Formats: sequence, C-alpha cells, structure tokens
Amino acid sequence: MLYDLLSHSYLGICPWDLPALIVLIAVIVIFVVHHSIQKKRESELENELADKYADVREASADKIKQFNTK
Repeated sequence: MLYDLLSHSYLGICPWDLPALIVLIAVIVIFVVHHSIQKKRESELENELADKYADVREASADKIKQFNTK
C-alpha cells in the first residue's frame, strides 16, 4: 500500500504540488498588489469627495450671507 502511495510521487509530493504552489504565490501577490492599489484609490477618492463637500459648504455659506445681506 505504501508503494502505491509513493509510486507516482517523489517523497509523497504530487507532481502538481509545485505548479499549484507557484499559482498560489502568484494569486497572493496579485491580491496584495490589487489591495494596495485599491486602498490608494479609495484614499484619493475620499480626499476628492472631502474637497467637493468643502466647496459645497463654502458656496452655501456664501449664498446664506448674500440672502442675509438683502
């Protein structure tokens, strides 16, 4: 039975283990890179949104001042 288990593998390692490990490492690297790019993009969009909200607040404050001075 042990012979059957090791007959198609070398020291109990399947021939597909190395390619699977390479694919796993590639997927992990792609995930980490994508995650970091996504976090950077999210941060940039949050800053852009905060700037737009500030512009809207300033515009509404100016309109309120104009209304109160009339």
